[in-house]
Amino acid sequence: MEDNLNYTNSLTQENQNNSLQTIEITPTLRQDFTSTLKWGKFFAIMMFVGAGIMVLISILTWTVSSVLDEMDLESFPTTIGFASQTIIYLIVALIYVVLGYFLLKSVNKFQNGLQQNVQQDTNDGMHNLKLFMQISGVITIVSMACMLLVMIGVVVLTLSVA
Repeated sequence: MEDNLNYTNSLTQENQNNSLQTIEITPTLRQDFTSTLKWGKFFAIMMFVGAGIMVLISILTWTVSSVLDEMDLESFPTTIGFASQTIIYLIVALIYVVLGYFLLKSVNKFQNGLQQNVQQDTNDGMHNLKLFMQISGVITIVSMACMLLVMIGVVVLTLSVA
């Protein structure tokens, strides 16, 4: 029993020592962080620009759909296609805005943490980067699953027509 108590105390000390360890930010690491953060900010801004372009494209497709409806060309399938395309563009634009927000917030927190040596800002920057990565990962998995379903659908439709 005394051995178990000593073992527990040594683990507690070891865990306490591990939590007190710090990471030294060398000039090379700081330079790498700074360069990476610049690229992160660039990607975040490009995500916002891409979202804006997608919103413009969705407005354009919606306008084309409305014009086709007014022309009364019996283009019901085309109208459905344009409407679904508009919705997809808006959803993707929303996803880009959310991802860009978390990436930009992460970059800004990291920059502030590195420039002013504020641990909490560095922690917040890492947390936002984690959220960015998690959301990106889930979206990637869902996108790949959708692509797989579309591929299976195309094969089935091709075989059923032939």
